[in-house]
Amino acid sequence: MTDNKRNKTGKPKPKPAKRKPKPIPEDTQQKKQQLFLEAFGKTGIISHAAKAVGVDRRTVYNWRGASPEFEEQFVEALDVSIGVLEDEAKARAMGLRGEKPSDLLLIFMLKAARPHIYRDFSGMGFMAQPGQKLTIEVGEPRNAFAIEDRITGGGNGKRNGNGKK
Repeated sequence: MTDNKRNKTGKPKPKPAKRKPKPIPEDTQQKKQQLFLEAFGKTGIISHAAKAVGVDRRTVYNWRGASPEFEEQFVEALDVSIGVLEDEAKARAMGLRGEKPSDLLLIFMLKAARPHIYRDFSGMGFMAQPGQKLTIEVGEPRNAFAIEDRITGGGNGKRNGNGKK
């Protein structure tokens, strides 16, 4: 029985040479680039869009490296594909496709859209040298007091109407 990596004499089989993609005529290349960009804008997946227009994905990378104009169009198509994803995520989050709305997806979308309101503060850390004053302003004053209390170890966070304990 022979090893698949060796020939009949027992010597290793030579590795096949890497093929360079065949050059595409200029007018055909431009058509393929446009078709690729349209497909890529819908999916955002290079390999799928390249296969749909009959080119290898490496060809797309070569186009990007060789043509600043194509690279700019590629980035625009990527932005379009992200918009398609966002639309789908919003529809799923709100249950517009007939399925149950996704609370988790809604949470992530709100955090991304308005991080100054929906951001998690649990991972924030602060350091100050003894005797230094640390001032932090976060949203509404009640949030700043809660953070100040956590830093200074002060009280239960209850304050009277003028912001004093």
